[in-house]
Amino acid sequence: MSFDDEKTDIRLDAQQEFYPCLEVLTGPKGTGRYPLKSGKNSIGRSSENDIILDDSSISRRHALIEISQQGATLADLGSRNGTKLSGRKISHPVLLTQGTSIKMGIYELRYLAQPASASETDPPFDSEAQLPEAGAFPASLSQEISSFSAVSEVDPEGVEKNKNRRGILYLVLGSVLIGVLVFGGSWISKLFTGGKKTKTVTTLPGHVGGVLPVPPQPSVPEQATSLQPVFLDISSSPIPAKVFFGDQQVGISPLRISTNLKVGSWYEARAFFELPEVGESLEEKNQFSVPEGASVIPLSFSAKIGIFKIASIPRDTQLYLEGYFEKDPYHARPIKFSEIVFGKPLYVPYGRYIIELRKSRQLGMSQTYLDEVVYRREFVINGDQSNYTADIKEETLSIFPVTLSSNPSGAHVFIDDKEVGATPYNGSFPVGEHLLVMKKDGYFDFTQMIKMAVNMPYVAEIPLKTSEAGEWLNKADALLKEDRYAEALPLLVEAFSKHPSLQETAHISYMIGICYLRQKSLKEAKDYFAKAMSHDDFKYAGRLGIASATFEEGDRVKSLQMLVEILVSSEDPKIKSDAGALFQKISPLNSVMYVTSDPSGARTFVNGVEMTQQTPLILHDLGVGAYRVQLRKDGYEEVDIKVSLGVSEFRPLVVKLKKAN
Repeated sequence: MSFDDEKTDIRLDAQQEFYPCLEVLTGPKGTGRYPLKSGKNSIGRSSENDIILDDSSISRRHALIEISQQGATLADLGSRNGTKLSGRKISHPVLLTQGTSIKMGIYELRYLAQPASASETDPPFDSEAQLPEAGAFPASLSQEISSFSAVSEVDPEGVEKNKNRRGILYLVLGSVLIGVLVFGGSWISKLFTGGKKTKTVTTLPGHVGGVLPVPPQPSVPEQATSLQPVFLDISSSPIPAKVFFGDQQVGISPLRISTNLKVGSWYEARAFFELPEVGESLEEKNQFSVPEGASVIPLSFSAKIGIFKIASIPRDTQLYLEGYFEKDPYHARPIKFSEIVFGKPLYVPYGRYIIELRKSRQLGMSQTYLDEVVYRREFVINGDQSNYTADIKEETLSIFPVTLSSNPSGAHVFIDDKEVGATPYNGSFPVGEHLLVMKKDGYFDFTQMIKMAVNMPYVAEIPLKTSEAGEWLNKADALLKEDRYAEALPLLVEAFSKHPSLQETAHISYMIGICYLRQKSLKEAKDYFAKAMSHDDFKYAGRLGIASATFEEGDRVKSLQMLVEILVSSEDPKIKSDAGALFQKISPLNSVMYVTSDPSGARTFVNGVEMTQQTPLILHDLGVGAYRVQLRKDGYEEVDIKVSLGVSEFRPLVVKLKKAN
């Protein structure tokens, strides 16, 4: 977001006073102050100016204020609507005094060289024909105006930039006249005073005769040498926030603040995110320092806030929402709705939520009604799942979702004697009572009654019992879940003597490998994992075990090579998840790219550098960034692919080569 996109805020930190400054009395964004630096301060609508007044009534380059040892001088730069000083339009540079009022377009401003007192009033301005004394404003300011006026182009407002040539002519003639008066007056004075020094009487525009005080000099704080004018470009997500700088609220994001800050010092800004629907507010802090020469400092606040929406709910139901917010996860917060607006986002803090639908049911023939739950869900809003939409239809109240898994998987699922699928199973059953049966060859049938009167998830993990060897396996598995590996090992050895099937033999070998791995007997662990791989059910589980043991031995590259096949080929979600966790350990920061082609044997180039190995190959220790991968094989078209990698990312790149024409 650039400064040309939005209007510039004009506030300063109220706890600090900056003088000299330009105070906004009225404007489209209310009051505020601009600090004036020593030297030239350009004013206008364009973002190139030192002071930006963003309104169509202001010219792109409107006026110029210069601060020097002689005081402050204001000049109009040929603006379309002109510049008024104390109610009168100026056509040449004039001196500014404490409290002088200035009008530019719709803005009313006041010049302050020091803190204003209640009795200060604007000095009158008498005539445009009067000019300041010689030396009252710097020559550089005249040069700035002259340079600006000499351009003959017409700006976008249709105003010719050389429209003030007449003012420049007045300026030159006035300067000559003033020089004559000053030097001539000095010579005449010597005739009457006998060469004695006398005090010069200074007259300013609007004052005739009398001795006026020297215009107040700019008040520069001691630390001014280290203060730097900057814009604070403040944004927030996902909603606007009240922003505080120090103890003062400076506005509601997004906003920009023009202020002076000390170079190298650290500051803290705070943002308060109000969530009125849930009666909560979240505070986020942002600490920053001011680098030398910086003109814009972006400050971004991101709150842990998600969105809850209601797409639809059945008629005659009442919705209840309860939250366990992340900052207080053990305290339930009921969320009440004054009215439900479908599709309207409700901003809520990160946390765990429970949503229920209730219906009133009459008890028999009595006049008593009871609210009963007909729908219930739990969901989490966090960085991975920041949105949740409740889309509940009337027909969904008559069913409930079912998630079934078995150990081992692959068991056939029967509901009321009808086969509906195999484990892992996800489906839905009608609300009521059902007979659940799981069957798998070599295992005992599992039977259980399920009774559900509410649409809420039913989740079950069923350990299937097998032969006598299977019973020993189950006992050992229970010990493994408690990390009691030394106790589980003799039970598994005993299972070998119970005439296990081939699948059970592989299972026992895998579990023994786990016991040895956890006890750091890595060679024995690898041997048993290799035996487990003889059965297809444990092909990838055993390979993952060997990769883990190899990593423990310190061979990171070989472990990674074994892990690649699991990440690419395994369809078991548990094994892929465990393989992903191991990958994070092997490569906690860098990424890995697995490149293969059909047919294989293609020459591989990464960012123009040819790899020593042809496809398939593993590229590891890759940093975050973009990569160009090219594959070349005689008789086939060249392939050119761009790949972007993040932190600790595994990216398989499978390419099917096309034959050349």
